[in-house]
Amino acid sequence: MGFLYDVNAAWNFGQRQFLNARFSPYLVVGAGGLTSEIRDGSAAFVNGGGTATGPAHVLHDRDTFFDG
Repeated sequence: MGFLYDVNAAWNFGQRQFLNARFSPYLVVGAGGLTSEIRDGSAAFVNGGGTATGPAHVLHDRDTFFDG
């Protein structure tokens, strides 16, 4: 079992005129984590699905993996 949590924030700086077109700049930041609870095993292998090319992670009971 795993506990997944995520926090994000977005800020819109308002609408601007740029090269005769409307432009709306914004900033988005976020961080998330996964905490494992492995009851009947020693570890869990965590890897992204689909086209994920990041590194794989081995989590043991109560390990936490952060991504930001």
